[in-house]
Amino acid sequence: MKKKVFALLAAFTLCLSSMPASASGTIVLDPEAAEEAVILSDYTTDCSALSEADHIMFSGNQVLLKMDLMVQVSGCEITASEMEWEVSGTANVTYQSDSFFKSVSYEENYANTYCLITANSPGTVHVKGQEFNLVTGLEGAEFYWNLTVGEDGNFEETVTYDEPVELNQGDCNLDGNFSVADVVMLQKWLLGAGDLTCWQNADFCADNKIDVFDLCVMKRKLLEESTIGTLDNMPIVMDYYNDVTDDEKNTLWNMLAYEYPDMDFSDFTFVYDPDHPLSSYYNGKLFSVYYKDTLLHGYGNINCDSNVFAVVGNTNAVNFMVAPSLFAEVDPTAACISEDVILRNSGYSLGSAELIIYVDAYEEIPPRLAYRAITSDGYSEYIFDAVTGDEIEWIPYYVI
Repeated sequence: MKKKVFALLAAFTLCLSSMPASASGTIVLDPEAAEEAVILSDYTTDCSALSEADHIMFSGNQVLLKMDLMVQVSGCEITASEMEWEVSGTANVTYQSDSFFKSVSYEENYANTYCLITANSPGTVHVKGQEFNLVTGLEGAEFYWNLTVGEDGNFEETVTYDEPVELNQGDCNLDGNFSVADVVMLQKWLLGAGDLTCWQNADFCADNKIDVFDLCVMKRKLLEESTIGTLDNMPIVMDYYNDVTDDEKNTLWNMLAYEYPDMDFSDFTFVYDPDHPLSSYYNGKLFSVYYKDTLLHGYGNINCDSNVFAVVGNTNAVNFMVAPSLFAEVDPTAACISEDVILRNSGYSLGSAELIIYVDAYEEIPPRLAYRAITSDGYSEYIFDAVTGDEIEWIPYYVI
């Protein structure tokens, strides 16, 4: 809204008077002051009343924001600025704004501008005040108010002055894209195992809170918007239990397509393993990963951060520990030592040995061909180099 509020007024400059804030940047309004401002619309028609009003006043589902506009007089020239208001957010609101100018004497001229907002639903309300000069048309300072409308339909009597983050629904990690990585971030946050960079982008239910319902909508939205590409470069999903649905397979393929858009997974196989120890931890369907029928294996099955797996369900995640293209550089037929030699010469009581592609999360060594040999008591395993026969690692089975 740009209009001259007084015929003889060429322009006037904006001055934001002091507003007491807490150290956190959040202002908590005095409840008694709010109770006095029962009919906020009265201030929008009375210049004197508005000039004496608080800078923020609440009354039920209404809030009045007021700015003091200081008018400066130099000789016969009056210079000032005006305020343009913008209101956005998840709450359904209506608003009105205007400015008043009052000249008491040649030396005393003052003005006020206001924005009266009425909420019609719960949610967030973001208000921007843009200063501009009526004479030059140049924009000046920007001011922000961030408000919340509670479930009862009334404004909560708190306000912050931070510039709101530009919302991109789904982009929780603020990398500019809505992808499986955002789903993983939200899942970890809900489990108390990670941070949530931008909770506003995860508020799919638009109720100003984040919970599992937002996660469900988020997953559905991602599936609707995603494109798997060609299935020719996707892995085979093996399910010997007939327990994995087509939607779950699509979720797995979409995770891979989003995380590794240029990777050819046609030589990989994801095998559903309901007995995998990590299944109960993630409360989902867990898949072991194979490259050309050779298991990709990290630091023991029960270590969440140091193993190769994928999980679909309440949690969706895929963990290769290294770029999956590095596994494709390993030739599973290059083993120089047989399983029998490992079992016979190890010096340990071993029950069985399996050829794997081993990746170590703690050493900067590319994946390599190895044997995983489980001890006879089932409490630990040994990793042996499949080319030299050297022992690489002893892994006790305990939860990390």
